[in-house]
Amino acid sequence: IRLDRIVTGTYNMSVKYKVTVTTNKGNTMVVADNLKTTQNNVIDCANASLGLANDEYVTSFTVYFGQVPSGFTTVEEPKIYGRVLNKAFPSGYIFSNKVDVGGLYNGEWVIGNSTARTSVYSPTPTKLPKTGQ
Repeated sequence: IRLDRIVTGTYNMSVKYKVTVTTNKGNTMVVADNLKTTQNNVIDCANASLGLANDEYVTSFTVYFGQVPSGFTTVEEPKIYGRVLNKAFPSGYIFSNKVDVGGLYNGEWVIGNSTARTSVYSPTPTKLPKTGQ
C-alpha cells in the first residue's frame, strides 16, 4: 500500500503548520510548510510528485503544529488516501493504520495513539447491457 495524498482537514483556530514524510530509505523531507489550519489542503504524496526513486516510498508522515491554544480541535476531519499495489490484497482484506499523537502539556510529554481498521474495496467490473442496434 502506498500513500497517495493527504487531505489535511481544517481546525477551529488559526495556526501555521508543516507536514513531513519519511521513506523506506530513511529520508525525511518537508512536503508542505506554512499551511493554515483554517484551510483544507491536499498534499500530493505520489512518488513522482515527491521525486522519489523507483524503489523508494513513503512509510510515515508527521504533521507538526507547534504550540496550539487550549481547545484546538478539528472542524473538517483529515483524510489519508492510499493505493493498493497490483491487487496485492483482495477485496475485503482488512489492515490497520496506526496514529500516534504527542505534545507537551503543562511541561509533561503526553502521548496518545489509535488504530483504525481499513477494508480494501475493489469493485467487480460489471458487463453493461447492449442497447440500440
